[in-house]
Amino acid sequence: MFLFIFSNEFGLLFVLDSFVRIEASFIHIEATTNIMFLANIDYCMSDGGAKILVVDDEPRFVEAHRRWLEDQYTVVVAYDGDEALEKVDETVDVVLLDRRMPTISGLEVLETIRDRGLDCVVIVVSSVKPEIDIVNNQFDDYIVKPTDQETLIELIEEWLDVRGHDQRREYRALESKREMLETQESTRTLADNDIYSNLTDRLNTLQDAISVPEDES
Repeated sequence: MFLFIFSNEFGLLFVLDSFVRIEASFIHIEATTNIMFLANIDYCMSDGGAKILVVDDEPRFVEAHRRWLEDQYTVVVAYDGDEALEKVDETVDVVLLDRRMPTISGLEVLETIRDRGLDCVVIVVSSVKPEIDIVNNQFDDYIVKPTDQETLIELIEEWLDVRGHDQRREYRALESKREMLETQESTRTLADNDIYSNLTDRLNTLQDAISVPEDES
């Protein structure tokens, strides 16, 4: 990918299209033409929307999710847990996090994110079907891949809407976990499970404390 910056008597005219951040590892200035040529550019595409960190050790999923999201959001990618922890910071709004990765698992990345006090939304996107015990982890949502573009963007938008509202965010996360368990486990199994019982009790408490739309209750 190349970017040309032309200069004239009025200053610099940047031809950027939708690129919002560039890192140049090589710069060459051609004095006779007044053209600055930048090569080897790493970029993100965005219309100024939220910043999404996509974390997966499988490049095909990383590239698919990047392609689906880059027209609407600023997208940053990481191919393992170490790289994810280098790139996640307070500017990241949503993390799409694979669960099984070499060296550092997705759940270990999640734990570190929360230990750092970062309040980004974390959506686990995994080929591993969730089990009951996983609901004790501090992710916001969990979807089983492969997914599709419409589902992913709709989910991100739903979480961006509630991110700044602590109780509504907690309710949305717990509701997602309850639906996840009810899909994966039998009614008899859940009836005797303390984790599911505690989750349901907390949901009822939150529902009494906040105004929950009918389609969420």
